[in-house]
Amino acid sequence: MKTTWILAAALICRLAAAGEVWFVPGWRTGFSSRAGCVRILRDAYPGREVKVKSWDSRCVWPRALRNAEAYTDELFREIAALPESERRELVLVGHSIGGKIVLEVLSRLAVRGDRIDSAALLGAVVPCDSPRVAAAMRAVRFELLNVCNPGDWVLKYLYPLGNDPAAPLGYSGWISRDPRFHEAEADHHWSSFFNHFAYRYLEALAKMLDRLPPRIEVRQDAPHTPRPPADTLFWSDVEEFGAWRLQRHYDGRARILDPDGVRRAVGGMEAMRAAFADVKKHLK
Repeated sequence: MKTTWILAAALICRLAAAGEVWFVPGWRTGFSSRAGCVRILRDAYPGREVKVKSWDSRCVWPRALRNAEAYTDELFREIAALPESERRELVLVGHSIGGKIVLEVLSRLAVRGDRIDSAALLGAVVPCDSPRVAAAMRAVRFELLNVCNPGDWVLKYLYPLGNDPAAPLGYSGWISRDPRFHEAEADHHWSSFFNHFAYRYLEALAKMLDRLPPRIEVRQDAPHTPRPPADTLFWSDVEEFGAWRLQRHYDGRARILDPDGVRRAVGGMEAMRAAFADVKKHLK
């Protein structure tokens, strides 16, 4: 019963979210189908304003790649110039080469130490082993979502032509241990070039958002990367609430674990007690 209540509360918080969703379309997309894409995004992110960040993609592929690089610079500058309060509530969604643009922008924001709310990559035209994926995790406060589609012929047959020999992220997904990275597959019951359409990926994204775990941002006290705890030896529980645990190490350090056993923060005991009090407020 408590778990159900927590999930319901988290859903209410997600529905009430403020901020904007910026959708970066792919090559030759986001024009005739723009209204449908915006409608899906509005339903997927209730309470947020949706903006399509168009760029000059209606051209041959080599030119589109150059235009995408130029727009990456423009979009990065626009986001970096936002007040921090607005940037922290921003959601970026990129389809196809738009996903590549979003990923590059996130990696640049990470270098600056800036973070946005979250991001979603849909059939992204980037290699699955790109180091920018891990870098992008440092630029989101909450989750980085990836929707792939093994039935996408565009990524299967056209992407390898003149691109990195590694399989594309949008086709094969990304192997990650980061608990804030979530993946889902778009509908691929029948395979064709039509499976690359933005609306197919957006429909899968909308369903994915409904299944995400509760959002709880934990106050930090020391440099930290969310990860499953590497060890349990020498750690003891100090307090537990809603399956979250505050633990103490024999050397005096403290950490907070979420219900999945993932370490969400580490630092001094006093700071972690205060952070754990915040967690309890979210859960009450």
